[in-house]
Amino acid sequence: VFAGMDALTGIDTPGSRMGVAPVFGSVSPTASSYVGTFIFTAEPGSTGTFRIELREDTTTFLRDSMSQAIEVYGISATITVN
Repeated sequence: VFAGMDALTGIDTPGSRMGVAPVFGSVSPTASSYVGTFIFTAEPGSTGTFRIELREDTTTFLRDSMSQAIEVYGISATITVN
């Protein structure tokens, strides 16, 4: 959604929160749109299977420029580090 735009990003790792907003202007997608990529880096020596989820509840949300809710579909991934 913000491709090619200057954007501000905020990450709260302990609170499992993040946000992004364009510095100038806005976006007006008219169909399903790609919002972003999550990059997780395992600590050296990490092993095991990890599950990453976007929860489908009131703790996971997107808002438009008028603070109206944008529908979010929960997704999950299972990652194995050897």
